[in-house]
Amino acid sequence: PRRPPDLILITDTLISTLEPDEVIAVFAHEIGHVKRHHMFYYMMFAVGFLPVTALAALPGADGGGGGLIGELLGLAWLLAVPIVYWGVGFGYLSRRMEAEADLYACEVRAGVFDFVNALEKIARTSGKQRSAGSWRHFSIERRVNFLINTVGNPAAALTLRRQVRLLKGICILVAAIAALTLVLFLGVLGTVVAS
Repeated sequence: PRRPPDLILITDTLISTLEPDEVIAVFAHEIGHVKRHHMFYYMMFAVGFLPVTALAALPGADGGGGGLIGELLGLAWLLAVPIVYWGVGFGYLSRRMEAEADLYACEVRAGVFDFVNALEKIARTSGKQRSAGSWRHFSIERRVNFLINTVGNPAAALTLRRQVRLLKGICILVAAIAALTLVLFLGVLGTVVAS
């Protein structure tokens, strides 16, 4: 069977703001996400979160405290873990995947300057400060500096690649642990229900 095509969306505003070579550079960045299989690793990261709710539902997951204190501990678990896992963990992963896609765009376009110019125009058009990062993206300033630094310093790109390769391995490991944990959880749950 044939695999469905990957979709890449670029807005009319982006097309009207950027020069054609800059649009192609942005498009190359989006292709970088596809070529580097970022969605697959994001899904593996998401799968890794599934046992958190399963573990919270296990008998004794309240720390054995029971009563109000046990319920508060269980609630704290259910609130704190998602914030750390998604807020910190996914943000860390996503920013590095974005940097990998930036690097891919520059490599397939044989230079950084079309993409750097596109980033600078996007920053100006959006009205955000160049130094303002976000949960999923490094700041434009940091992205531009990194890309310009890689022009004469291939070691910078190699360092990023190693980080991303390690993160991808962790995503696979977390998903495998999640699958194993869920299998064990279903076994424990079956035993509890049967007794």
